[in-house]
Amino acid sequence: MHDTTYSRPLTFEPMRFRRRLLHVLQRGMALSGMGAAYVRRRGVDGAVILMYHGITDKEDANWIDPRFAVPVTVFERQMRFLAKNRNVIALQELLSLIKAGNSPPPGSVVITFDDGYRSVFTKAAPILKRYQLPATLYLATGQVSRVEAQWIDRLYSMFNTRSRDFLETTGEKLGSANLDNPLEARSAYYALAEQLLPASREQREKILGGIADALRPLRQPPPLTLTWEEIRQMRRLYPGIEIGVHTRDHIDLTACEPQDAAAEVAMSAADVQRELDIAPAHFSFPYGRSNPAARHAVIAANLSSAAVTEPAVLVRAGGDPYALPRLSAPSNMALFPFYTSGAYPQASLEVFGRA
Repeated sequence: MHDTTYSRPLTFEPMRFRRRLLHVLQRGMALSGMGAAYVRRRGVDGAVILMYHGITDKEDANWIDPRFAVPVTVFERQMRFLAKNRNVIALQELLSLIKAGNSPPPGSVVITFDDGYRSVFTKAAPILKRYQLPATLYLATGQVSRVEAQWIDRLYSMFNTRSRDFLETTGEKLGSANLDNPLEARSAYYALAEQLLPASREQREKILGGIADALRPLRQPPPLTLTWEEIRQMRRLYPGIEIGVHTRDHIDLTACEPQDAAAEVAMSAADVQRELDIAPAHFSFPYGRSNPAARHAVIAANLSSAAVTEPAVLVRAGGDPYALPRLSAPSNMALFPFYTSGAYPQASLEVFGRA
């Protein structure tokens, strides 16, 4: 439950009917065996790379945007399912296979985490160890050094613990909003998130500072981001988690100058080398956004792979190691078997015309 001293919690738009119907049909494909039959009939192979962010419990309700979180109870069920029913491999093993011209068998899954949430250490890692599952954690190293929460969660926390309901901002799609109205609150939140996403760190801090002044949040978030010492502990306790990088300040590399993109990538790799005494091999593009300059920056930093988010396709022999597609892990179990079966997304596209 939310603390009674908080303002009305932020709510998100319900899923559209057509999307809900598609999910019902996709689940039916899995339950009926149609998905598995499709994989066998078509000889489908390849791996799905799952993308996680925060792993949450009830205490996180006010602090972490639920669109980027999976409840720890659901995560445990997902990992148990993978251990029993899927072929979970490390990211490096996947890269070795595709480099050699081989595709992993159907039902192969790679587990990844973005950003550096503390919950990867406190909640996810013990579960991964219990089921002996490898994973890769991509760190936004500047945020780790500052122990700074993700900007989206800072924004979410301000909205949820605000002491004032009136917000006036400037910019396209922005203006004044009465946050006591759920529709206005949601609209303002989306508009601010759209403005913050391509911003530099300096611009982002200025915008967030103005929002904090206007909303006067009653509480500050607890530590949501790993410290370097916690990462060192995690590596000792859970060696199955490999460390990758996710830029220094989690900025959109396609929205900045090429030299700034190069610095963000190189400095994040240098941070890991300095703090952990390892040379990171893997990178994920913030927001999944890449362009030729960002790709060149990753290669120049001697990184072996880079992950994006679109399109949601299986990784097979001949796949581009610097454009590895990932699928955002669902926050429930309903579609998890279908998404990790090898039938997604192609079976859904062929049967329903949508993924």
